[in-house]
Formats: sequence, structure tokens, C-alpha cells
Amino acid sequence: MRVLHVFFALVVSVTLVYAQSQLPKFVAKPDKVYKGIKYDVPRDYKMPLKKMKEGPKRVALVSFFTFDPGFTQTYAYSNVSGYKKRSSGEGASDLAVAFYENGINDLVKTFADYGMELLTPDQFLTSEEMTAAYQAFEVRKAKHNVANWLQDKSAEGHNTAWGYPDGYIVTDIVVEPYVNYTAHGGVMSKFKAMKYTPKAADKQIFMAFNDVQVPTSLGEELSKMLNVDAVLVIYSTIYCPSEKEIFLQNVNMQMYGPNPKNLEPGNETKESGRFYSRGLYYPGTRCTIRLPILSINKKEPETANIDATGYAIILTQLAKKMGDQIKKDLNKK
Repeated sequence: MRVLHVFFALVVSVTLVYAQSQLPKFVAKPDKVYKGIKYDVPRDYKMPLKKMKEGPKRVALVSFFTFDPGFTQTYAYSNVSGYKKRSSGEGASDLAVAFYENGINDLVKTFADYGMELLTPDQFLTSEEMTAAYQAFEVRKAKHNVANWLQDKSAEGHNTAWGYPDGYIVTDIVVEPYVNYTAHGGVMSKFKAMKYTPKAADKQIFMAFNDVQVPTSLGEELSKMLNVDAVLVIYSTIYCPSEKEIFLQNVNMQMYGPNPKNLEPGNETKESGRFYSRGLYYPGTRCTIRLPILSINKKEPETANIDATGYAIILTQLAKKMGDQIKKDLNKK
């Protein structure tokens, strides 16, 4: 599996005009979007909200990215080299920036409505040392976890790509059913797209693997490094079913924090194991969309521009679903 990480600086303006996106229609009724969002609570390593007095106050948005499980490639013949190859990687970053700019302000406000201050890198990175440590951070995963091994095996042959705004890092918590994405296009086809067929259940990240190293590295180590109560990861899965389309499959929001027991005297050095984790999961939310957000009509040149209209509503409803569940569990004492 070849992996490409790409970013697109925020100083570059992303054109937001009508682009044959079906997202505005999908979010026309926010209450309906809210009802369709699923929240997930892991069986193990979950935050004991029912035993806690309050939820997190300071939350760092450590990752905001798009994920392409197929990495579409376009081939254009050239008199010099025989062919020229370009990828969807840059487009993935354009989308990540458009999504981010469209929704970050509303997301911050929604978190504030639930008593949580959502911080962006320019706010939680307060020193050069902290910035360097953050930029070097990688999610740790168990090497001998069976589910991780199966995920890696299913990803073989897929050239995946992550796109993200400048200043952020990619914290890889992605667990997508790669078997559902297959290469589409004949041998002589100039465009190798991805075909989506729901062969395997599109489960949430908690259901896919039970790896204690993930919440420990994110919830305990990264939170402690950044001096916050919790860290938040948001990613959107995209893919290209044709040369003229980009589909938004789903948007995911997951929060991690330190185990309250580990903050008690005598437990500071207790190591994570099969039945104990220094970091834990908060309820996660996932919105399944499966609609085109870019559909190019050659007769309408403006449709080639990115339009993120409506994405902010997806983010706010995901945050509300998460906030409501946290609030509900905190009140069950």
C-alpha cells in the first residue's frame, strides 16, 4: 500500500461556487441529519462518564483531514515521456481546506454550547518545542493485533491519500472496509477510478479494532503533551467513481482523553494493558453521506470549482450528537 500525505496552505483562497454538489440538499433539514448520525461507544477503553462530575473543558482539534482509500490516478499521453501521471492527492487537500474553512467557526461555537473550548493548532501550540513534538507525533498501534493485521492485508493494492490544511497533522485512526473499494476502468482506460460496492459492513472505528495503544497514545500522551483535557480527530472519506466526480462517503468525529483513574495518586505510572488503558474513548459520531460533492459538467466550467456549502451543518450535527451523549451520560450518576 503506497501512502501519500499532501497539504494545501490556507493562505491560498479556495473558490467556493456552485459545483453540482448534492451536499446542500442532504443538509437541508439539519434535524434529519442529526437523527441519521450514529454514535458509537466502545466495549472496552471507554470514558467512564457516568462516574465523572464533568466532561472535558479544553479540547484540541489535532487532526482534520480527508482520506481517499483508492487514490484515483489520471493518465494523459505525452509526446516526450509517453504518459504523464497526476493524482487526486492535491484535490484531496483542496477539499480538506474547503471543508475546514466552511465549518470550523460553527464547530467551535457548537463545542462552546456544551461547555468545551475547541482549540486549533495556532491556539494550543504555545512553544517551538511543543510544535516540534506535535508535528512528530504518530498514532501508536499494537503490532500483533489481529484486527490491525486484517486491516493492513485488506489495504494491500490500495494507493491511499490523506489531504489536510497546513498546520495540522494526520492521526491515522482510519478503519475503512477496503474490500468495498475496487479499481474501475479497463486496461486501455486513461482514467483509473474507484468503484464502491458494499461487500462488507461500513462499521465505525470502534467496531473495527480494539487496540489499547490507540487511545493511550492519543488520549493520554498527546493530551498531556498539549496540556488539554482531550483531543479531537475529524476525517472525511472521499473517493472518485469517475473522472468527473468526487463522492463524500462519510464524516467522522472522535475524541480521546486521559483515564481519570490514571490522574489519581498512585495510578500515575500504571501501564496500559488488556484491561486497563491510560487513555480512553469518548462517544464517537459518524455521518454516512455517499453523495457527489463535485460533479463536473464540461459545458459549465464553474462546476470544476470546489463547493463545501453544507459541510458546516454536518460538523455541527456530529458535535451536537457527541455533546448530547456526553451530557446524557454525565447526568447518569
